[in-house]
Amino acid sequence: MEPKPLDKLGIFQTIHVLTLALLIAFLIFGNQWLLWAAVFLAVANTFENPLTTGIAKGWLAFAQWIGRINSRILLTLIFFLFLTPIAWLYRLFNRTLVDHFLADTRASTFQERNHRWEPADFEKIW
Repeated sequence: MEPKPLDKLGIFQTIHVLTLALLIAFLIFGNQWLLWAAVFLAVANTFENPLTTGIAKGWLAFAQWIGRINSRILLTLIFFLFLTPIAWLYRLFNRTLVDHFLADTRASTFQERNHRWEPADFEKIW
């Protein structure tokens, strides 16, 4: 999915969020360079310039890349840690409901149906 182009408000909001993230990181870790980086971004964000546009585009590209990786990791973990054990438990405790899958030895599940179609078949099909 191609991201939409950034407008002035989108650039402003992105830099603003990055500034707040740096300030929160400064409060947590206490490193001075985090405070100076937040001040630099806040000052740079007051003027429309190519630097803030580049920072915003770079950050959003990085976030999109992380989002792709993160979604795959989370979906894999959910599948193997939650859905697979639930399916195994279901098969263990509901054996009679699941046995018909293994007992069916047909080569295909296709069933031939000889039906003459009439106009009434196409009315209210849902």
